[in-house]
Amino acid sequence: MVKRKNIFNNSLYILMIILSVISGILFLIRFLGFSITFMPLVDVFVCIALSALILVLTIFSIKTKVESKKTSSVAYGFLPGLSILFVLLINNAMNTYAYLVLLLVALTCGMTLFFAGMKHLLTRISLGIAYLLVITPIVFFVLLTTILPPFGYSEVIQSTLSPNGHYKAELRANSQGALGGATWIDVTLQPDSINILSVAELNRRSMRIYSGRWGEFYRMTLRWEMDNLLHIDFDAPMTFRFNGQRWIRE
Repeated sequence: MVKRKNIFNNSLYILMIILSVISGILFLIRFLGFSITFMPLVDVFVCIALSALILVLTIFSIKTKVESKKTSSVAYGFLPGLSILFVLLINNAMNTYAYLVLLLVALTCGMTLFFAGMKHLLTRISLGIAYLLVITPIVFFVLLTTILPPFGYSEVIQSTLSPNGHYKAELRANSQGALGGATWIDVTLQPDSINILSVAELNRRSMRIYSGRWGEFYRMTLRWEMDNLLHIDFDAPMTFRFNGQRWIRE
């Protein structure tokens, strides 16, 4: 009797399942209007654990070749794309150095398995070039942001809660040095952050209701009339109302 092989016993498919599940969770978090950030030191542990897991599964995948079938070719061809999606979704979840390490490990392993497992030469060349054209600017940008000091800053000038505490409005000054800057007004549904067992924090995304020129914040004051009505005292006063879906200027 021929013994059947279960794809879940194959490290290539296990790697793809892990990356898919994590990417799916991260996508769901973003879809719900949040971003996730691991606590200091926890992010380093997560980076080491995921990097080690990806490396081990990659080594086993190379040593135990998957049968040359259509499904395995699809898996090898899809893996770099899945790795790119994974590193893009986990961006900002950890410090820049930990993220850089995880990014390099995930993308390098994904491309290594792609070239090692993809047998069709034309597909290998065409897809390989396409993936490299996507990966190269991502790695270059992350390297720059890791090596270079932060450019510009954003400072909260005024922060005020709505009467019932459902929303928080923030007046921000965004400075870009010689390039100028901007004045921003953001509104965030409360609570704006949720602590997850002191391991990670879910931060709710703000809604930017106004973006203006640098320096306008000096002459602005935020004032709530009710939970869904925000006044901005300015040279030309503004009023924003929440219509149930978004903030609109009246």
